[in-house]
Amino acid sequence: MQESEHSERTAAAPQAQEGAEEKPAASEPAERQAGETAATATPETALVEGKSQPRAKSGPDWLAVEVVTVVGLLFAIIARLNVQPSTALVPVAVLAAPGCGLLVTAIRKLRTLQRPGLLEAALSGAILALCHLGAALTYPSVLSTLLAQAELRLAFLSTWGLVALFALVLSVVGAALGHLAFAPLRPLPARSEAAAKVRQDQVFAQAEEGETSEEEEGGADSGESALAVSLRTDEGAIEVPARETVSASSETAQAAARIIDGQDREDEAEGEQAGEAGEAADAGETVADSRPTRRPLLSYAIAVLFLALLPTVVGYLFAAAYDAMFVLYQFAPGPFPTLRLLSALLPWQVPIHIDLSRPDAALIIFSLLWRIPLFLGNGTMFDVLALEPVVLNGAALALLLLTTYGQETTGTAAASGGEPALPGWPSYLLLAALLGLALVLAPDLWIFQGLAGLLQIPHADIALPLRTLRILDPLTFSLNLVTGPLLSLLLALALRWQYERAHASRTGWS
Repeated sequence: MQESEHSERTAAAPQAQEGAEEKPAASEPAERQAGETAATATPETALVEGKSQPRAKSGPDWLAVEVVTVVGLLFAIIARLNVQPSTALVPVAVLAAPGCGLLVTAIRKLRTLQRPGLLEAALSGAILALCHLGAALTYPSVLSTLLAQAELRLAFLSTWGLVALFALVLSVVGAALGHLAFAPLRPLPARSEAAAKVRQDQVFAQAEEGETSEEEEGGADSGESALAVSLRTDEGAIEVPARETVSASSETAQAAARIIDGQDREDEAEGEQAGEAGEAADAGETVADSRPTRRPLLSYAIAVLFLALLPTVVGYLFAAAYDAMFVLYQFAPGPFPTLRLLSALLPWQVPIHIDLSRPDAALIIFSLLWRIPLFLGNGTMFDVLALEPVVLNGAALALLLLTTYGQETTGTAAASGGEPALPGWPSYLLLAALLGLALVLAPDLWIFQGLAGLLQIPHADIALPLRTLRILDPLTFSLNLVTGPLLSLLLALALRWQYERAHASRTGWS
């Protein structure tokens, strides 16, 4: 006995050693597969849709701040060239603030897709407001009026303080909304095709094992029933005929019950097999549905409309805050609605000139630099300052489409490969034109109806209706609807040409 046990242990030792050697060999492919997965897994900033993105750098994105500063200074200098201040000088910084934040996010996404750059957006919004404030302070007799009259100094500084606060906050809001609107979609959690195939094989193997066990149980039950019948038959030969009849009936009932139980088990097994097969099919469908798909054009169109209508919504909010400031400091209300500030989005208006030879011309000019709803208009038919929101929003949209278009999931890059997939020309130009049209359409329709005036003197309880002010005619109304989309299209074409040129130079150097 001892010799036999010793021989069995000696024979089992090499087998165990071989099994131990087979386990590391089997684990090597799994480790190799995990290493390949880790090597191919890249962040969103590495490669999406075949677009090579520069490595993310820490610290603020000063390029975005510099671009916004240059744009703000350029428009402020152009606005200062007008002897008569533009009616858009005060509110345009607020209306352009969302586009300012959007442009900061777009420039930041040229080097990284992570984080919208809220600090840079806040700084850029404040700089944009300060540029317009500097242009206002350079007008004649403004500084002397601020030093001499305390009431006007309070009104002027309160207005521009409110403008700076709104520009800072709304620039941050615009950056956040732009980052969310053009962020890649998160992929749905799904099993891989290999895992789904293994699971399906397991389901079918379990179903086959269940059928085999049921057949074995059925054979055992039939053997036991035959043995019991034979034993009862032998005993029945000795007992009385009445007992034979009772035993036969009981055996028949038991056999019938066992047949019914067998049928129930078969039905349950078939139902479980069908349910597991359905789960396997669902897993296969999940794998097929989880493949990266492109975001439809309608989704981009909705995002563009939302961002284009944001300056109009901002105009309503700023008008309410401006009226609340008037009530707080008990300033005399203006003769026309504060929503007249929406005309700052319209470059074409009917000109209303001021006679600068009048003795009170300096006071009128000073009032135009802080009091928004005045009955006066622009000195020229075309106001360049009103193009600032269109320029900021149009440039931001073009850059966002060039850098983030088609980045639905992080796995799209591996599926696409090859050259960078830029948006098609029809979709690209359509979205750019849609932005320019939506920016000017709502204020153009509202201002075209005319502004009903009301002269109010609170201390004397006097309120006199004024004639409707019309600063738009059919010609200027049509020109506004053409200028917005046209400028947006020109910006989109110029930026795409520059983007493709820079990409071609990088590819040539590489």
